[in-house]
Amino acid sequence: MCELLKTRRSIRKYRPEQVPDKLLDAVLEAGLYAPSAMNNQKPVMVAVRDKATRDQLSAMNAAAALSILPIAYSYRYHRIHGTKSEPGPLSKKISVGMLIFTAVIVVFVAVMLFTGNLHYRFDSDSFTVEASYFDDLTVKYDAIDGIEYREGNVDGTRTYGVGSFRLLLGTFENAEFGTYTRYTYYRPEACVILSVNGKTLVLSGSSAESTRSLYDTLVKKTGL
Repeated sequence: MCELLKTRRSIRKYRPEQVPDKLLDAVLEAGLYAPSAMNNQKPVMVAVRDKATRDQLSAMNAAAALSILPIAYSYRYHRIHGTKSEPGPLSKKISVGMLIFTAVIVVFVAVMLFTGNLHYRFDSDSFTVEASYFDDLTVKYDAIDGIEYREGNVDGTRTYGVGSFRLLLGTFENAEFGTYTRYTYYRPEACVILSVNGKTLVLSGSSAESTRSLYDTLVKKTGL
């Protein structure tokens, strides 16, 4: 046991491959044997495999952690001054400031998680993807080597960019494409997959119909 504790490592960077079901089941089963408070013996474990969902949960957890700052301040204040003492003007200002700060953070996180849009602008020799909260992307038609319409989502692990319950933007990785660029809505009903100078670009509209329209327009513009 001592040797196990001495040789443990902290892993902070992971490969994009999914953990095999057999191995995941073994880990979850081992967790069932962990001790519980007051021998309650009622563990509930949820394995979230989708990277985008894990990112959203992480962001929500961060927002929740920030929201307790006023509570922590209030607790510390009353520990020092007691519950019967009247807070001074400075203390009142700090409390109001903490509440405003927390409200701003919560609103900001909510906006980032649940809003945003993609707009496609088609010019004579190129098209541009205009994205909320991220850099716009311009692609020349003559740089497109191939184009595919695919029903359903394209899985991947985000390595850089924006991930929310509305948009998935930036650099991603998966077993099929390796490293690729993505400008899509969250879990789209369909995708357009472009090969651009040998690199993969995944696009989508807000619905299967708008994605199909995007595909048809690109086919017409590129002649592929």
